[in-house]
Amino acid sequence: MTELERLLTQSLTTIEQELRETQIRQGTMLENQQTTLQDCQKTLAAHNTTIEAQQNTLTQQSIHLNNQATTLHRLEQQTTSLAAEQQEHAQHLLHLSGLYTNLEGLLAKLNSLLQGR
Repeated sequence: MTELERLLTQSLTTIEQELRETQIRQGTMLENQQTTLQDCQKTLAAHNTTIEAQQNTLTQQSIHLNNQATTLHRLEQQTTSLAAEQQEHAQHLLHLSGLYTNLEGLLAKLNSLLQGR
């Protein structure tokens, strides 16, 4: 072999070795990136699951709060109705008390008239 052929062969061998080393490094980097990507996908899936669970919890809490608000509104209506009935009964009792007072006086007069006979 001539000197030129030997230099070219040596240069090509060196370049080929450098290319193989670069290829191996890039392959390792690619594998690491794929592993990192898979880990990120798993983390994202876990976050999505957590978010869905939180959304379900919030939905259930919202339903519960709406039910409580409906119950509270119904109780307020019942309280208002009972207060109106109570006021009506109080007025009725006042009326009856007035009647009793009038009848008591009349009964006393009637009793004295009957005794005077």
